Amino acid sequence: MIKVTAESFIRNPVLCAELSALFPDTVYWDRQTGLADFCADAEALVVGREKIDRTLLDACPHLKIVAKYGVGLDNIDRAACAEKNIRIGWTGGVNAGSVAELALAFMLGAAHNVFATGTALRQGTWNKNGGVLLSGKTVGVIGVGHVGKELVRLLRPFGCRILVNDIVPQAGYYAGNGLEECTKDDIYRQADFVTLHVPLTPETYHMVDARALDLFAPHAFLVNTCRGETVDTAALKRALLENRIGGVLADVFGTEPCTDMELLGHPRFFGTPHIGGNAREAVLAMGRSAIEHILYFYTNASL
Repeated sequence: MIKVTAESFIRNPVLCAELSALFPDTVYWDRQTGLADFCADAEALVVGREKIDRTLLDACPHLKIVAKYGVGLDNIDRAACAEKNIRIGWTGGVNAGSVAELALAFMLGAAHNVFATGTALRQGTWNKNGGVLLSGKTVGVIGVGHVGKELVRLLRPFGCRILVNDIVPQAGYYAGNGLEECTKDDIYRQADFVTLHVPLTPETYHMVDARALDLFAPHAFLVNTCRGETVDTAALKRALLENRIGGVLADVFGTEPCTDMELLGHPRFFGTPHIGGNAREAVLAMGRSAIEHILYFYTNASL
């Protein structure tokens, strides 16, 4: 039996219709039962951000494949899946264009003072401060995978100086695209915009902490469209309150939904509710990727 827990997948009638046409016995989580109880008799799961840990896997004796709706795998215990011979269906970069465009929109909006003046206008203040151009500014891209590369492509017409950092050696790509490989500290010191595009791992957890934020230029913006836990939120709030950074542009939070009104209400914080990968085209691409992994598994299960 196939069961779907990914909320955005379930809310999309096109994806539900496509999956159910292939597998009529598919069941969609209504959240009236607990996650473990719902998944207990599943042979295949389509999951989103739900925590698929060893405890849940132990409760699913028939499970053979977990297909990911989305791209991050930090919520899935991959070691436990491997031990139990449970396959993981996943395609990297399937929503890269959507996330990269939001990062670019954040930078353009902040540079041109769109967010601050738009908010002030709704409150009756006519503030004609038009900010600065993004063109020619220094952008630091930390994490040069699918999203990072797409953002580099989108930034090309703006003539920005682009500093990059990644754990994977990519000297040829950097040279071919006029990018400057730097340490993270050099990016923090030099960039007008620091944009994060890394997976959540023990190494990236609170990667941007108090020490890192102390290196930022007072006018610099931090852009986070990857995972909220990559930033130490308490340190970030202190940096904002003490006017040590120019501002924060965030689509992700350590706890979601975010209810920290001290952060959300700060005049130099501009955020969205984790919509980066949710452009209509990206939603369909992520859902169809999960469907394809399920279909491929069952088509080839006997091989």
